[in-house]
Amino acid sequence: FANFAVDTDDFEKIYDEFRVPPDQLAAWKKEPSAALVGHKLAETYGWKLNDRVTLKGTFYSVDPEFTIRGIYTASEDSAERDFYFHWDYLNEALNRPNQVGAFAVKANSAADVPRLMDSVDRLFRNTDAETKTETEKAFTLNFVSMLGNVKFLLNAISAVVVSTILLVA
Repeated sequence: FANFAVDTDDFEKIYDEFRVPPDQLAAWKKEPSAALVGHKLAETYGWKLNDRVTLKGTFYSVDPEFTIRGIYTASEDSAERDFYFHWDYLNEALNRPNQVGAFAVKANSAADVPRLMDSVDRLFRNTDAETKTETEKAFTLNFVSMLGNVKFLLNAISAVVVSTILLVA
């Protein structure tokens, strides 16, 4: 499942389509090791408020432990399958490399999106951290396409294993 280290200060302004009970949102923001999870994700794993969850490191060599302090719902089911936690908590666990993988920016209107995307890319052009600005839908599709490549890889490995077994037999 997708998990994101985020700046909790303005989270609800960017993800205003998420519905989080105010007491849960406040608890999540207050505690550095707290997690905010989607309703569908919590349902899939049987998680409840105050459950402890450890994420096994994939991109990073740390296995951070979290306490679920909030469960949100959203207008789209796919958005309810994400796991959010404090960026500061991950940054500290990684000995403060202060690197960011993605920014979420909210436009005032759909008409502003192309200009905003161009402005962000222009701001980071010719730097060590050039950006590729895309819509949230394109970002999600890129994530899904990565999962598709993993499935292809696993199927290819399985085919080689079966072929090898047949040859040996």
